[in-house]
Amino acid sequence: MVSKQLCPSRATVCLAHEISFATTSVSSLNVVYAALKWLHSMLPGHNPNPVNSDFCSLTLQAAKRQVGKPIIKKKPVTAQIIREIVDKYSAASCSLTDLRTATFCTLVFAGFFRVGELRAMQPNQITFHDNYIEIKVPRSKTDVYREGNVVYISRFKSKYCPAELILRYCR
Repeated sequence: MVSKQLCPSRATVCLAHEISFATTSVSSLNVVYAALKWLHSMLPGHNPNPVNSDFCSLTLQAAKRQVGKPIIKKKPVTAQIIREIVDKYSAASCSLTDLRTATFCTLVFAGFFRVGELRAMQPNQITFHDNYIEIKVPRSKTDVYREGNVVYISRFKSKYCPAELILRYCR
């Protein structure tokens, strides 16, 4: 049973203890803060709740800055990176695995496909035309009504063309 003699500064002491000894993540700080807030709301005679004080919220913010990790953003994939992948993996004497890597990377980049959409793709969903290829995507993460979608990718005469790489891979 919780003692009635729990003083308001005890909440700050508990929060400070969690910050200095036990925390490894911001989410654990949030859990401790919420638990202390709930505990003090259940105690009789503690109005206002000491965890709602400015000192406790500032202590929590400082702890989050101290424990938090910096955000490291990934570099976006550029056309130059795709060219380098095609140059490296689709040489004349490349293996089928290397050619598949170059083809898939180019196709994902040109069609804005997710990896799951590419894995589910069947050869009968790809239609080749003179100036473009048509790819039917039966289901997608963003397809709310599950109606499917059609993606058109332009053909061009180059070793970087996704349509030419698909044809080469199929041969």
